[in-house]
Amino acid sequence: MNITDLDTSEEDVICTIIDQANHGYIENFSPAPGSERPRKGIPVTTFSASDVIDDYISYVQSIHKGLEPIDDKFTFSCSDGINSSPLMSFPIQIEPSNDEVPEIYMREFIVMEGTDLIIDLPILNALDLDIPKDKLVFIITREPKHGLIASHMPTGTVTVKNFTLERIARGSTIVYQHDDSETTNDDFELTVTDGVHNASKTLLVMVIPVDDETPRLVINDGLDISIGESKLITNRELKAEDLDSDDSSITYVIRQVPKYGYISYLDFSGQQLYNLTHGMNFTQSDIDNELIQYTHFGQEGVRDIIKFDVTDGYNPFVDRYFWITVEGIDSVYPDVINKGVELPEGGKVILDTNILSTTDLNSNDEDLLFTITRPPTRGHLENTDFPGVPITSFTQLELAGSKIYYVHTSDDEVKMDNFEFEVSDGYNSVYRTFRISISEVDNKKPVIYATSLVVKEGLERLITPFELKAEDTDTNRDKIVFKITQAPINGKILRNKSTVVNSFTMADISENMMTYQHDGSETLEDEFSFVVSDGKHSEFFMYPDLDKPLRNPVTIKIRVVPVDNVVPSLVMNRGATSLTPLEDGNIGFRFNKKVLRAEDRDSSESALTYIITAPPKHGIIINQDFINRTVNNFTQ
Repeated sequence: MNITDLDTSEEDVICTIIDQANHGYIENFSPAPGSERPRKGIPVTTFSASDVIDDYISYVQSIHKGLEPIDDKFTFSCSDGINSSPLMSFPIQIEPSNDEVPEIYMREFIVMEGTDLIIDLPILNALDLDIPKDKLVFIITREPKHGLIASHMPTGTVTVKNFTLERIARGSTIVYQHDDSETTNDDFELTVTDGVHNASKTLLVMVIPVDDETPRLVINDGLDISIGESKLITNRELKAEDLDSDDSSITYVIRQVPKYGYISYLDFSGQQLYNLTHGMNFTQSDIDNELIQYTHFGQEGVRDIIKFDVTDGYNPFVDRYFWITVEGIDSVYPDVINKGVELPEGGKVILDTNILSTTDLNSNDEDLLFTITRPPTRGHLENTDFPGVPITSFTQLELAGSKIYYVHTSDDEVKMDNFEFEVSDGYNSVYRTFRISISEVDNKKPVIYATSLVVKEGLERLITPFELKAEDTDTNRDKIVFKITQAPINGKILRNKSTVVNSFTMADISENMMTYQHDGSETLEDEFSFVVSDGKHSEFFMYPDLDKPLRNPVTIKIRVVPVDNVVPSLVMNRGATSLTPLEDGNIGFRFNKKVLRAEDRDSSESALTYIITAPPKHGIIINQDFINRTVNNFTQ
């Protein structure tokens, strides 16, 4: 704003505001005449040109709560006391700022018990009047007690601690997930923030109950009755509860009637109305009001049973038993389930009630005793309460608690075991044999038996189990593999006398498939080395040392018996070039290997014999070791 008047001083030019600003006011924070305190914050209607020049005049944007103005203006006119300027409009541009506190708008959450509720704009929203729009984030500052806030992702459901307004505005995946507890309400606290301002509210959740709980028997003690007696079944013997249903309306549906008596429905005076048969029912209220009665036929020494389902009308609890014990002599023998068991060699197996158990109408589980009359020969039975200690007896209750197990301990490869036992209820006994099948496990290392081989030069020698053998009691011969780590130098190992191999099996040896073939060279020995594996163990034992397993190769020595199959050759024959005096005074020629020498690769020099086929015409051949006697042969 620039105000000029050529013939008037700035102090005398007074401007009057004709139309005030809509979203603020004009203030003059210069001191009032006679005062030193500034007038800041006080709207004015007039100001002088000198106030403008001295920067005392300012616009205050004061009206912004709930509004987001982007511009404003005021109209004014200036006068020097005589002349006035035209009306002028002063425009003002307002830059927005984050000054609005966001607000949360919500409805009560209504969700079925155990289900999810999608959180979207119809039930949760937030408003922030700032322009441009701020990003609003909901933060869960107090989690629900009976559920959680989660997000359904393609990979599964994950719990979230915060989410944006934008995320629930379009295809929301944010849900409230009820924990299926028997509750009718829940709540949690949300805080919405635009990054500067926060607002919090408690969200209420109404849970619509769903009858999804199965009734449970809190009392099922059975009934003790005398022979031929009638007795009420009260809530001291039989009682059911349901977390989400009225207990008195819980219904018992009869699935099997008693064999040695009958059930009656009484009126409130105790008179019998009718008998309850298969498929009929009565309620917990009937039991509470003592309207259900059992009557015994009169047979002694038996235990009766009522089989029933319990239901709240939606959720059945099936196959329940109510036992009726009749006083008298016990003449019922235990009934035994005896299926046997299979386990791996060296292992152990729990004897549960699926494979071994007993029942007796007149006896409790803790009174049914198993006594081992002949123990197993390749293992023993143990109780988990006393591990490592063989036992000779146990109860049906211990079987039901998975406390009894068989341990295989034998090193032999026998695949069967068994034990004989007696089951008694204290009065009656039955005898059975429990059979145990032992499956093979490769837990033994091969044992090598090896001696040297003897072979004639240039020939083959069959490798039999007398020279090389591997024993492994839990591995088939065709699975025991000899791997040659160093082949023989002067021969080769053949399968079926034709194929050079670098590995072979014990089955090959047993079937006379393996041979060593000497190459015919003038050698007296050979050897080859190998390691043995049964497919699982890379270690083996070398007989007779069975204490320390080996990994390093074993070497078999081969002795080669030479064969004289080479013709001697004359390698030196120079003849006699001169005659010299001999010790006996005659003139002659001495033979040595420098003038006459024969060789044979497979014979010693002492075995090479010269035979004279045509004697000399003008002399004789003598051997001085035999007193100069004429000879017909001599050796090299």
